[in-house]
Amino acid sequence: MPTQSSFHYQPATAADRPAIARELALGFGFSPERAAEYIENIGLSDFRVLMGAEGIAAIAALARTGHFLGGRSVPAANICHIAIAPQWRGHGLARQLLAELEAEALAQGAAMTTLFASARPVYRKAGYELAGSEIIYEAETAALPTRLKDIAFQAVTGDIAQRLSEAAPARAAIHNGLLDRADSHWRELLREPRHALAAYAVAGDVSRGYALVDTADENCLSLRDWHARDGAAAEAILAFLSGFRSVYPKLHWHGAPNDDLIFAMPDKGWKLLHQEDFMAKLIDPRQALAARGYACADAQLDFTLIGETQTRFGLAISNGKATVTQPTGRAGVSLKEIDIAPLFTSYRSASFLARAGRLAGDAAAIALCDLIFAGPSPWSAEHF
Repeated sequence: MPTQSSFHYQPATAADRPAIARELALGFGFSPERAAEYIENIGLSDFRVLMGAEGIAAIAALARTGHFLGGRSVPAANICHIAIAPQWRGHGLARQLLAELEAEALAQGAAMTTLFASARPVYRKAGYELAGSEIIYEAETAALPTRLKDIAFQAVTGDIAQRLSEAAPARAAIHNGLLDRADSHWRELLREPRHALAAYAVAGDVSRGYALVDTADENCLSLRDWHARDGAAAEAILAFLSGFRSVYPKLHWHGAPNDDLIFAMPDKGWKLLHQEDFMAKLIDPRQALAARGYACADAQLDFTLIGETQTRFGLAISNGKATVTQPTGRAGVSLKEIDIAPLFTSYRSASFLARAGRLAGDAAAIALCDLIFAGPSPWSAEHF
């Protein structure tokens, strides 16, 4: 039986396309057309393979990106669609592939890696923990608020990705966890079918709000992407979409745990259709902590991360920005390395982790840690 050392990690080549498409089909049910499109959108240059004597044993894509946290983009890499060939499942190749992907991401400057896991225990053993949500809501179009007459919408023309990306700073100021989208993310977002895809800006200003609608399925209007700077923009978007109610009985969209569009909806006529949480690992905790933004203006706290060895450092925050320092020797908090990710993204509070026995510190240190990482619940507007 070959050992893990029998498999070589390497970038995918053009000759690997058929094997990658096959593993996407076997692992995720991709059709040949969808697999070819996905490889093209992500870019073959971002795919990695584990190659053995019998050919490709595992695949994944490594997409460089960032996650907006506290209004700032934390350098990151999405580990997309890890697929192990059926004959090699259960042989530890996922751990080997993860380690290689993380090392490459770290060398490229990423401070964290994120993924959606098909088998969470496998990824927890590799240091990943839940860190944000992917939520899909469904509403009956008949329940949408009626159209507002004082807010007009303007069609977005030209390069839609470029135009909508102008709203990234405004979105980052409101939400945690959203991707700082790379070209590959935009290609996936704007994937086929495109004949019925159109974007509209609130009062012609994408930073105030926009709606990217897909009308290809007459049974359901798909809001592929959206942004609302405030409650008025959220209500306006719903009212604009109500104009499609004569054809489309339902509306789907990705939203936040505390969602602006849901808040603008009436009490009835909507439901949470799907929820899946993504996992994260801080591959460079110091860089990650220094990169994110913070709601608290000034704070100082010591951290002890417990892994194979203990790591201690201080975190000094001034005007919402952090510097990693030598530990001050004051009372701080301690937690396992795996638990820094949900704290870091604001997915779990320090108080929650302390009650669960996953974080230790005195009451004052825990309360300060709560304040440092306070913020909106993190979410993803797409499945990567």
